[in-house]
Order: sequence, then structure tokens, then C-alpha cells
Amino acid sequence: MEDLSCCPVLCRLTPLLLLIQLLTGGSLEEFSVLGPSDPIVAVLGGDAVLSCRVFPAMNAEDMELRWFRSKFSEAVFIYQNRQEQKEEQLAGYAGRASLKGSLL
Repeated sequence: MEDLSCCPVLCRLTPLLLLIQLLTGGSLEEFSVLGPSDPIVAVLGGDAVLSCRVFPAMNAEDMELRWFRSKFSEAVFIYQNRQEQKEEQLAGYAGRASLKGSLL
């Protein structure tokens, strides 16, 4: 197995997506968030895609999406109220993490 100990944290970031709440009229539909079970590895200076999907498929525009490292408070990216929330984002990810809006 490849030694990733010298790779920056971003390269070893395990994508964890938490959909906290639905804001669609109080609807509490049951759904699952599916994504890779293994860590995402990227080349230093390269791009990494943190892919996921909601099952069953539904509109996620009014949901809160949060990618974080090992702790909920270590936010890599937060989408809430239909926009990126930068206040809680770790400084090291500012301007480096984004959401492809067409995928919501």
C-alpha cells in the first residue's frame, strides 16, 4: 500500500457530506447520502472531486450541505440558504473549495 504520510491533509480528505435539514415546507422525506467509502487522494496542487449523491434523487437546493474533515467544526465547504457560507470554513480551504451549482 502507498504511504500517504507526506501528502497534505487535503489529499487524504475523506469526503463526509452531511445534509442537515430539509427546508421544503417541513417535509422530512427519508433519504440517504451516498459517496465514496475510501479517502480521496489527489496530487499536490491538483484538483480533487468530492462526489456524492442523494438517494432517492431529489432537489438539494434547500438543504444544508457540509463537507468537513474529521470533526464537524472543521468545515471544508458549507452550502446553506442557497449560497456558500464562508464564516465557518477553515482558512486553508478559502477560495479552494467550490460546489458545482448545476449539480444541485
